[in-house]
Amino acid sequence: MKRSQERLPFTHLVAWALLACVIPGPSFAAVRGDQVLYLGGTLRSLAAGVKGTLSLDDPKVAVFSSPVGRIEIPYSQVTRILYGQMAKRRIRSGKAAGGSAAILVAGGALFGGPVAVPLLLTKRRNHYVTVFFTGEDGTPQIAAFELGKKMVRLRVHELEARTGKIVEFETEQAKKNFGQ
Repeated sequence: MKRSQERLPFTHLVAWALLACVIPGPSFAAVRGDQVLYLGGTLRSLAAGVKGTLSLDDPKVAVFSSPVGRIEIPYSQVTRILYGQMAKRRIRSGKAAGGSAAILVAGGALFGGPVAVPLLLTKRRNHYVTVFFTGEDGTPQIAAFELGKKMVRLRVHELEARTGKIVEFETEQAKKNFGQ
C-alpha cells in the first residue's frame, strides 16, 4: 500500500473539520428583517437579549413588546437618540448575493481527491439604537435595541418625528451608511 493512501483518511478528516470551522452555522441571536432585540439598559422590567417588536403607533409612548414582557418609553421623556452600527465580516458558502468570491480547496473524502468549495466573503451590518430618557421618578434611563435592516431607517425617522429629537450618530461611518 502506498504511503499517500495510508494518510488519506486522516487528511480527509482534517479537511472536513477545517471546513466545518470555517463555515459558520446559523446565528440564533441574529436580528433579521423587521425583528428587534432588546440589548439591555437601566430598566429591570425586562431581561437583556429578548426579541420582540417595537411599536411607535401610539402617539404618546414607544412600546417594545416581547413574549416575556413589555417596555413603554414616553416620547416626551426622551432626551437623546443614538444610532450606531457594527460591521462584521463573515464567510458564506453556496449562492449568496454580493461579496467577494473565495475558494476553499479541501481533500474530498467522498470523491477521493481535492474538492473546491465556493465561499463568499460578505459583510453584515448590525444596527443599534439607544434611547436615553427620564424615568417616572426623574432618574435618567437608557434602553438599547438592535433593529433589523428592513426597518431601521423607518423606525429612527419615526422616533425623530415623535420625540422632536434629532438622532445622533455614533461615528461618521454610521452617519454615512445611514444615508445622512
